[in-house]
Amino acid sequence: MGVRHGGHAAARYPAHPGTPRPPAPPGHTSRRRDQRVALTRTVNTAQRCAADAEPDGWAVEVVGGGVCWRVPFVEVLTAATVTATDAGSGNAGRSSGYLPTVTFSIAARCPRTGQLGVGALTARPAVGKFVAHVHPGGVVATQATPNPFLAYDGLPLLGEGRSPQDVLTELLARDPGREVRQVGMVDRQGRSHAFTGSRTRDWAGHHTGPGFAVQGNRLVGPETLAEIVRVFEDSREIDLAERLVLAIETGEEAGGDRHGARSATVTVIGDQPYPLWDVRVDDAEHPARELRRLHGVFQEEVLPTVQGMPTRDDPMGEAARQALG
Repeated sequence: MGVRHGGHAAARYPAHPGTPRPPAPPGHTSRRRDQRVALTRTVNTAQRCAADAEPDGWAVEVVGGGVCWRVPFVEVLTAATVTATDAGSGNAGRSSGYLPTVTFSIAARCPRTGQLGVGALTARPAVGKFVAHVHPGGVVATQATPNPFLAYDGLPLLGEGRSPQDVLTELLARDPGREVRQVGMVDRQGRSHAFTGSRTRDWAGHHTGPGFAVQGNRLVGPETLAEIVRVFEDSREIDLAERLVLAIETGEEAGGDRHGARSATVTVIGDQPYPLWDVRVDDAEHPARELRRLHGVFQEEVLPTVQGMPTRDDPMGEAARQALG
């Protein structure tokens, strides 16, 4: 089993020398407890922060009242780019926020059925949109500062029979943002590999083993991933979609995101190019609980429809066959 973990949480987001981190400066608004406090940036502020990047890769960010924080330059650059885009579309002054920062995910294969899937939970909305990528040849979870091309370019390579380690090594070598990436990959043989960049938010790390890759960032600690692995390995007798829901529930109970949870997803693929399961909770106060409820709805009302759809071996499909008599 492979593992990587981060540390030094206090050093990751230090205040600018001599300036204590202030409480809720102007531009912050508190929402529910389980939602992250978001800083509203203007175009000028974001561009100024990007221009003031320091040699060590950090940037000084002015947040109000002359108070400065030091933040990773990649986040300031993201804010400047997104906010500038808003300005060009007439939305200047509206908070666009950062790219989603994912809490934890699991990419996995069921040796009994051969199904592949991804489960994930985060404190941001729409985790399923950004994280879960499935293909009959393998699955990818890309998170932290996501790079979808790790999936779009990686899945065809997995389908050709290349190992997750080879594929990730090649793709990350040409990704200039790799130190803020986190990715887990599993192929149809059950081979797995994961990567956690050195600039992902603490606590950050991953576990890999036969048939699974579990990764997380901005967690309360390594115990979250350890519990996910334990429950996943102890539930081999049930179907993969159910195992992934259990993994999400367990991860949240074990601490999960330091800022609470807001969205969750489970996606499973069989031997067809379309998913067998695709259950998403895009914005909820208790996303793991809602994921469990929707899993039951999907199982009773959606899964039979998916199973009746055409396949490569049966171009008519059982549903059409019954409809035609």
